[in-house]
Amino acid sequence: MKQSIFCNQMKGLISALLFFLPLNNSYGQVTKYERLNCIAHRTFNFVPNARKFPTVRKNKDLLVVYSDRDGNKAYANHFAQRVLSEQKIGSPYYVTDEKNGFCKVITASQSFVGKPKGLLSVFYGSKRHFRDAASAPFVGWIAKERLLTFGHSFVSPINNAPVKFRVGVASVSRLFNLRSYCKEDSICVFNDPFFNHKTSQCVSWGQIVYAYKYDESKQAVLISDCPTLNCPERKILGWIPSDMIAEVGQNRVCLLKSETINGHPLQSSLLFFLDGNNESKDNRINLPMSIWDTESSR
Repeated sequence: MKQSIFCNQMKGLISALLFFLPLNNSYGQVTKYERLNCIAHRTFNFVPNARKFPTVRKNKDLLVVYSDRDGNKAYANHFAQRVLSEQKIGSPYYVTDEKNGFCKVITASQSFVGKPKGLLSVFYGSKRHFRDAASAPFVGWIAKERLLTFGHSFVSPINNAPVKFRVGVASVSRLFNLRSYCKEDSICVFNDPFFNHKTSQCVSWGQIVYAYKYDESKQAVLISDCPTLNCPERKILGWIPSDMIAEVGQNRVCLLKSETINGHPLQSSLLFFLDGNNESKDNRINLPMSIWDTESSR
């Protein structure tokens, strides 16, 4: 008899736990003492084609990631079983956990960060915890490849300065497939790397832009007209085909040690007309030069 009562009690307890489990997933996403991830060694967004990346010290600042597209789905767990919301491009988040290729993200705001309350708060600092976990807006779990890990564009590993790109046709094959991406004298900007939806933004042919990220297929690139996402002057953020921009370096200028070549001044027309063209004594010729990153030119 006692054994039967005990079995019934255990069944009731198990049923209660199974009942409250989904509630825990829905409403208990952010715990009181949950720890925020730091930047660590992900300080600089180096250009992907760099041959060598410099060693970077560990950065203890809070990691802030961004949605890299519109309609970015946030799920209730890291198994992508239930969609909680769809996020807009450029939305900032804190990261508290990474599992199964997904990141657990909370809306980023410095007002949420601080020393937690409670009996055990003496053991926790104020830099990597939530002041009030209940008020921290839980967004959900977003696929890691759909997040922008850096708030700045590609930088050179030589000087950590932004690398500039110029808009144009960078491959011959693109010349035969321009209609879907162009509008008069401009290139359309899309809000996703699949080019399904155009935005109201456009970039002009020859315009200088900054690249932030390539998609997994390397067919699309996320660009902006500013080197940082928090720049108040930023007007453009979106995706264009990756073969419609070309790296142009950093507009560096080199001072020549000598102003002559084989005894002739650099402005001499003789250097420009050795192929037999007519020479005019009234012309002064300046030779244009483009200086690329030292590492890229090797």
